[in-house]
Amino acid sequence: MQKIVRLLVIFFSCFLFFQGASLAHADPQTQPSDSQKTSLKYARLSANSLFSFTISPQPAGDPAFVSSEPGVVTDFSLARTYGTIGLLAHNTLAGAAFSQLKTGQSLQLITQDGSITLYRITAIEKYRALTPSSPKSDFSPLDSPGRRMTATELFNHIYATGDGKRLVLQTCLEANGNPSWGRLFIIAELETGTPPLSAPLILYNPAPAWASGDTLVAR
Repeated sequence: MQKIVRLLVIFFSCFLFFQGASLAHADPQTQPSDSQKTSLKYARLSANSLFSFTISPQPAGDPAFVSSEPGVVTDFSLARTYGTIGLLAHNTLAGAAFSQLKTGQSLQLITQDGSITLYRITAIEKYRALTPSSPKSDFSPLDSPGRRMTATELFNHIYATGDGKRLVLQTCLEANGNPSWGRLFIIAELETGTPPLSAPLILYNPAPAWASGDTLVAR
């Protein structure tokens, strides 16, 4: 339990770039190995015409690592221990696209062979760090400013209640010139009753002008 709390403190201290330099976790020496990359169940995250990002694992023993490569989201290993798929991104890179998402939209997780698992966005939650300069800061939801949550309570609320059917996209919120001001969570649930698509697809990115609606567009 003490180790988990320590990891949460590290993680919720945010993972943005400061003054043009990334956090130490972006050091090339801590990049995920090839074997870790090939062991991931899913290879890409897609949101139809909005984006299609590569999924990269965290290096072993580094649950605070977030990739500094453009077009890449990072698989959050600690979330997987609670049965949730968590994907992290800097809001200066892939995470910038998360703010374009809306409830009801479809997200797709795509395997190396093109099989697709569908998720539907059910909630978008934003939190302000009450003490942005502190890695132990409590948080307050923007839609309920009188409520106060510890980092552990926030983690459990987001990642430990999905019953193995939840996908979460996370990035940081910047406000008033402070890159650690808050957190954004896109919460999606597995589309039940819809079997994964098995035919390999190569997705347009971006989608062609003739594509319309909330659909996958393949070449």
